[in-house]
Amino acid sequence: MPDRIRPQAMTREDPLQGGGDLPSGAAFRTWWIRFLEMADIRPGARVLDIAWRTSGMALHLLRMVEPGGKIVCLSFSEEQMERLRAEARRFGLAVESKVEWRVATPAQLPFEDRQFDVITCAAGVRHLQVPLLAREAYRVLAERGRLVLTERLLSGTPRDRLFVSVRRAFYRYIRRDPEEAAAVFYTADHLAELLQQAGFAQVFIRGLERPRFGGFPILSLVRAWKGVEG
Repeated sequence: MPDRIRPQAMTREDPLQGGGDLPSGAAFRTWWIRFLEMADIRPGARVLDIAWRTSGMALHLLRMVEPGGKIVCLSFSEEQMERLRAEARRFGLAVESKVEWRVATPAQLPFEDRQFDVITCAAGVRHLQVPLLAREAYRVLAERGRLVLTERLLSGTPRDRLFVSVRRAFYRYIRRDPEEAAAVFYTADHLAELLQQAGFAQVFIRGLERPRFGGFPILSLVRAWKGVEG
């Protein structure tokens, strides 16, 4: 594996480990290596990270785009953005100041066309309006840009409906987490179709786990590639 994508050592204080629906330990290291391979982050890259409950991905990628690169951390609410910035501030004001923090909606990203080389979102796809976001992501990506996502995808079996209904009831009535209760899950085929409809030329999806239970969603990596326009 080339040195440029070799992950730095992870610690218990590492912000990426604490947020999102991600693996831990050795499984996390495997996930991280695969993610970086698909994102192909290089010095000087312009990266937009769509954060969900943690700024950890943006802070990690900040190390990789320097010198000359840019990291923008995007949230869809002011309240969430305050939590993300507070998390980053624990690592020092110098770190926080290197990241550009923006609040927007999936339907209208506040950026000009072709502004980014890579857009990332780790374990938050189920909370996004994918058809709207995919179109906007395509617009703000440069030619040959990559949209790289991680999420648990449904298996495409009749058990999917049971899983979603049980999960929704659990988060609505037991955990009292309305955001998770409203989560929307996709099959690999459906997600790929939505990304292709937005204009992405190639969509690659790779499962990262062996099925633990029949019909249980499997954490997957997704890369959508924007081809050369015109």
